[in-house]
Amino acid sequence: MNTDDINQAAPLPALCVYGPQHVKSIAEILVPALASQVLVHGCQLELHLVNYLDNRPLLKGMGLPNMPIRDWSSDRAGIHIGFGEGVNFLFTSSAPTDCFYLINPDSFPQPGCLDALYSCYAAQANVGIVEARQWPSEHPKEYNPETLETPWASGAFSLISADAYRRLGGFDPLFFLYNEDVDLSWRMWLAGYRILYQREAVAAHFTGFISYRADRYYYEHFFSSRNFVVLSYKFLGDAGETRALDYLLSTTYPRKFKDRVITSYQKIKPNVIRYSDPIDCTHIKILGFNQYHELIRL
Repeated sequence: MNTDDINQAAPLPALCVYGPQHVKSIAEILVPALASQVLVHGCQLELHLVNYLDNRPLLKGMGLPNMPIRDWSSDRAGIHIGFGEGVNFLFTSSAPTDCFYLINPDSFPQPGCLDALYSCYAAQANVGIVEARQWPSEHPKEYNPETLETPWASGAFSLISADAYRRLGGFDPLFFLYNEDVDLSWRMWLAGYRILYQREAVAAHFTGFISYRADRYYYEHFFSSRNFVVLSYKFLGDAGETRALDYLLSTTYPRKFKDRVITSYQKIKPNVIRYSDPIDCTHIKILGFNQYHELIRL
């Protein structure tokens, strides 16, 4: 990618999938933070929103002079959709020409964040995703400080190539919640795109993880555990699935929780699109719950 190749007049979409509980933070924190960003390359930012719970446009009519805002919720069916399906819907609706920002509703950019992501993307070739550094906490992140390459990029706050996203068919909706960003990153990596981590781009992300109670289990625990097995089976085949299930059974999660995860996985397993030749991922690590677990193909 080179700055000379970028259509300066094209708007730059920011896609955000939200629920009713996010309306206040989007209106009072995210929108002002986005509107205050200065994009030195001259692109106009557009915020595109969709309600994942149903088709009520809870953030309709919020456009600003320097940042158009559109809530597409009424244009979709009223069923509860997952994160990846919501992003796919917004991608089709907003039709990005070059790239787009992906932003969680509980995130907001620090000064210079959007431009740092865009500059990194524009200056390098074959970039699929550029991820921002999350504050005050983020999943453990390994990256090459010289090339900026990383095994996967979080969907909480990133800039994504529209061409790469379109070619790969976007997020896999089978994941519903959590780890769909790891899956997309790996598919991009296999297709020859680079996944970058830009520490100079900082985004606040008030994830629920920092406030979780130790005696309770949340959606993140469940879907991260289940989708950890999905990833292992999808990319590493039968041997990867065996390793993932063995790991899950060795954790300190209650037996009832483990059984529920495995039952859910077995239900969706027939819909997992496997790679015909499982990849040798000895240098790639699979995300479990907020930590890395290495699975080497047997």
